[in-house]
Amino acid sequence: MKGSITLAFALVQFSAASQLVWPSKWDEVEDLLYMQGGYNKRGLADALRTCEFGSNNPGQQNTAEWLRTAFHDVITHDAKAGTGGLDASIYWESSRPENPGMAFNNTFGFFYGFHNQRASASDLTALGTVLAVGACEGPSIPFRAGRVDAYKAGPSGVPEPSTNLKDTFSAFTKAGFTKEDMTAMVACGHAIGGVHSVDFPEIVEIKADPNNDTSVPFQKDITSFHNGIVTEYLAGTSKNPLVAAKNATLRSDKRIFDNDKATMKKLATKAGFKSMCADILTRMIDTVPKSVQLTPVLEAYDFRPYITELSLNSKGRIHWTGSVRVKITNNIRDNNDLAINLIYAGRDGKKVTVPTQQVTFQGGTSNGAGQLFANFEYDTTIDAKNGITKFWIQEVKPSTKATVTHDNQKTGGYKVDDTVLYQLQQSCAVLETLPNAPLVVTAMVRDARAKDPLTLRVAHKKPVKGSIVPKFQTEITNFKATGKKSAGFTAFQAKTKYEEQNTYFDIVLGGKPASGIQFLTSQVMPAKCS
Repeated sequence: MKGSITLAFALVQFSAASQLVWPSKWDEVEDLLYMQGGYNKRGLADALRTCEFGSNNPGQQNTAEWLRTAFHDVITHDAKAGTGGLDASIYWESSRPENPGMAFNNTFGFFYGFHNQRASASDLTALGTVLAVGACEGPSIPFRAGRVDAYKAGPSGVPEPSTNLKDTFSAFTKAGFTKEDMTAMVACGHAIGGVHSVDFPEIVEIKADPNNDTSVPFQKDITSFHNGIVTEYLAGTSKNPLVAAKNATLRSDKRIFDNDKATMKKLATKAGFKSMCADILTRMIDTVPKSVQLTPVLEAYDFRPYITELSLNSKGRIHWTGSVRVKITNNIRDNNDLAINLIYAGRDGKKVTVPTQQVTFQGGTSNGAGQLFANFEYDTTIDAKNGITKFWIQEVKPSTKATVTHDNQKTGGYKVDDTVLYQLQQSCAVLETLPNAPLVVTAMVRDARAKDPLTLRVAHKKPVKGSIVPKFQTEITNFKATGKKSAGFTAFQAKTKYEEQNTYFDIVLGGKPASGIQFLTSQVMPAKCS
């Protein structure tokens, strides 16, 4: 959910089953992966309306470009040294002759709006592969998070169409892949897309015209991910330019396929192609520097809460509102016989039940990466002195009145820290004067902690020479007391400037224990200061 609050205390990230423990620093990429359509969709797959969609640009196929970007980033990995791999260095290497075309800049150009301190360019590139193959009805590729951006170019060495077989195999071997891996990666990577006339006119024998790019496909049908590239090659009918080019020096696919007929025969069956592509593409995007520790496979939450607002209202009560996302994939729960309650506890330990309402907008469901979810909204107020310390999600089957209470992967509940409250409606992010616009953030702090230092930490995107990927620079601004007090809270306000409409920031309370609210966005703030 856009604008949801992340509370600053989750230390345990995973349960044994690899589901996240809420809140997690990986919630953002979990959202990007699984919230592709419907209620509160994030839209990372909007550029993949169909497998062959190319943003209405001649010759462009976004799915193929996203897959190609990941391959070009990974293949210069040095397995022995443990360097390179999927680290977003490709975005510093797009001017090299081995990386021709606009695919890489096109790819990150779309990712830019999703790039933030919780979603690295390299994780977005890996997500792009998962979503691109999925958009083409290809195999499901598991996603692990945690890639770290290099912020510099890596070594050269991407095999080109003219690269001989020995040197091509050497590049794959250096990256940690076998001959069978090489054959599978090329066949699977070329199951969508084609060779562009603007980049390789000598291969497709079409004059390079930047205003009229032509993509000559690797296989007859590029509307889905399938093994036509293999079966057409084995049948001797392939029109793949990298198999059938007049200049034999440029037949890079043919050299690889000729050298490994055994693997090509395995790939010739639908089942073999699906399983081998799932395996090699998973290992491809999981190829990272040895200093990087990826998470376990990121499974969708069964129950994921979102807090839209936790603030002090004009009547001196805490306003708590948000939603709960519930997995209903493959009818594991009957969406027509499902109700959700929240049960929260305050400082006195007493439990209070809050009913939710099932969302009806867009059918009330959301979906992505093969998962389907129902959504429920809640809106209540809480006594400010007693507050809220944690809550549980109660699943109800109305037809039988059976209930199951979920406690956040057996951690004792979904913890909430109300020491600091973010006053969204008393804050503002002025749009008219961007990229140098006022950002005003108001917060309430419990009186017992009002003397502890309170700071605003804004993550600004700063351009980096030689790449379209920006770096994040954190600006720290001290909050100042406004002189207002209410219901045991003291009001504070911080004023600064921001540069992009979707800028993220944290409110950090020093002292012991540390407290605050993380990963807030300017995008949902009032556009005018009252």
